[in-house]
Amino acid sequence: MVEALTLELLQIKALTKCVQVRIGYASDELRSTGGSRTLGAYTDSFQTLLPIVMALFDKHLRPYEDIRRLGVTFEDLVNKEAVPRQGNLFAPTKDQEGQKEEDIQKTLLSIKGRFGKNAILRASSLEEDGTIRYRNTLVGGHNGE
Repeated sequence: MVEALTLELLQIKALTKCVQVRIGYASDELRSTGGSRTLGAYTDSFQTLLPIVMALFDKHLRPYEDIRRLGVTFEDLVNKEAVPRQGNLFAPTKDQEGQKEEDIQKTLLSIKGRFGKNAILRASSLEEDGTIRYRNTLVGGHNGE
């Protein structure tokens, strides 16, 4: 899910500075849980966003409860060209670290755009219980009924 969202950020040329996770439970007696985190800088990096999403999920999850809904939202979006690039002497530059990741994401978008959403999938999606191939054929991942 996070990978798809970061690909969408890249596609619309946006960066985010706020990550929100919402967890809805199967039991009607339990209220949804979740939280958000504001980042120190704008990013579209999967490598940066995934650990944050996972930490929020782990922090707000009620163990041993069945989950009905899981939502991940990126907020405070800005156009990538609108964010000034500030250098940091102690952090790797975009050219050193993030450019390779961005090139991979652009390649994924190109392949999916040309051959369809099911052109590149995780191996676990090909297992018998995998649902992503079917969900990719639906509008917004839902039946139109």
